[in-house]
Amino acid sequence: MREYRRELIDGIVLENLRLVEDFFISLGPSLRSDYILTRVPKDFQVGYVDGKSVYGPYVGTYEAGGLVRKCSDVALFVKIPNGKWAAVAVTRGAHNSFPNKLWLGGGAPQKGLNQAEWTMSKAAKEFGLQRDMLELRTIFGTYTTTSDWETPDGELEFATTTQECYAGVIKDFQDLANAQGDEDHKKDITYLTLDDLRHENDPRFHWYPHRIWMLGLLLLEQHLDEARHMITNPKINTKMI
Repeated sequence: MREYRRELIDGIVLENLRLVEDFFISLGPSLRSDYILTRVPKDFQVGYVDGKSVYGPYVGTYEAGGLVRKCSDVALFVKIPNGKWAAVAVTRGAHNSFPNKLWLGGGAPQKGLNQAEWTMSKAAKEFGLQRDMLELRTIFGTYTTTSDWETPDGELEFATTTQECYAGVIKDFQDLANAQGDEDHKKDITYLTLDDLRHENDPRFHWYPHRIWMLGLLLLEQHLDEARHMITNPKINTKMI
């Protein structure tokens, strides 16, 4: 049996206090002009790097050392055929961080690119969608999470991750229903409604995506006062880790 000690690590670093207002405006990559034009060398070539290939030495050993990971996520929402809004979730693999938990799209962001736009494009690719099938709404905030897991070789891993999370809407459910996503996403999509999320004892829930999905669905289903209460009275469900 693995033993644990308690540390004050997981938490809400910064949450968008304008979330209720921003969510209903398609802000695009500028996000209220929070981005500026900056200098990128002309000969710099943007290229995809598989985070799995570099995360090992980056996060260090299980016993000691290592740096904090950075992940850029997006919570995707879609109106399903029964007329309700749902969060689009995938199940993490048994040998990944947050094993067997329901999770968001995204990944380790690439340098030299607009981070919000990169995240939306990455999620679209994961689910087999075109970028123009998604609408960027706003940013939820920045969060810190921890996870330990076992690799297929039986080695133990542990990481602390800073998670920046955006809100996105899939414009047409049929686009997602017809899509062929990559092997890690399309095969196990779960649609979570507000009623599903209120069953907090589901062992597949982790506090971070659960909080994000709750906020998004409360807004989309017009429970605005409840959403405002969550934002102004931030509490983490400590059983969802």
